[in-house]
Amino acid sequence: MFDFYRNFKSLSYSVLLHVLILGVFTVSLSSDPVVRPMPAVPEIIQAEALDEAQVLQEVERLKENENKQRAAEKSRKRALEKKLRAEEKKLKLLKKERLKEEKRIKDQQSKSAKATEKEKKALAALKKQKQKALREKAALKKSQDKQKAALVKLKKEKVALERKKKAAEAKRKAKAEAKRKRIARQKYEESEITRAMIRIERQVKRNWTRPSAISNGLTCTIRVQLIAGGQVKSAQVIESSGNAIFDRSAENAVRKASPLPVPTDPLIFQKFRVFSFIFNPQ
Repeated sequence: MFDFYRNFKSLSYSVLLHVLILGVFTVSLSSDPVVRPMPAVPEIIQAEALDEAQVLQEVERLKENENKQRAAEKSRKRALEKKLRAEEKKLKLLKKERLKEEKRIKDQQSKSAKATEKEKKALAALKKQKQKALREKAALKKSQDKQKAALVKLKKEKVALERKKKAAEAKRKAKAEAKRKRIARQKYEESEITRAMIRIERQVKRNWTRPSAISNGLTCTIRVQLIAGGQVKSAQVIESSGNAIFDRSAENAVRKASPLPVPTDPLIFQKFRVFSFIFNPQ
């Protein structure tokens, strides 16, 4: 509808402009022709007469140009009048269409009054539903955020529990491994000590010289001090056999057996710095 009014307004201005132009051309064509002055003939210093034929020829040319201009003006006037008539016809048609459109719009507005009121009520109900939906959405988001926070907390607790379980399991495994290594080391040390003691007793027996006139079945306990490499620092009977000669022969046998075949492991060797064993030559 707005485009129709704009077109109608533009067309009205166009028709008015053409009417003004037509009036100007009408006045111009109806008035007396303007007599243009003949171009000035330059003064000739010499006393020669002008060529009359050339003058007449120039006058005819000027008249011909003037006639052509008048004919062109008439042609433009006719074309303008024709265009003006077409514009007037178009303007009448547009006016008729405008009146028809205004009537249609008026009828439509009258018919749509109830529909507009109904639409307002529907919009109010829709707005109410939308507000309710927004409230429900906000409540749902709050609930979801709460659940999300609970899940995050639960996940953190689960991660902490898993970490704690892993740490406990690692500690248990480390403790078990340490115990296993300790037991294995203990067994190894006991085995090495036992083998070393057997080798030491054998080597001492090989270096023992049996004294004459002593009875069989004598034993004594000897405490031995060693230095690096198994060298015997001292050997002393701490539990006598009851026979001093046998006891001295046992001490001498330990000294003669130096260096003793002790373990090469430094930690096990520490147990042989000072140790005791029962000497039984049988």
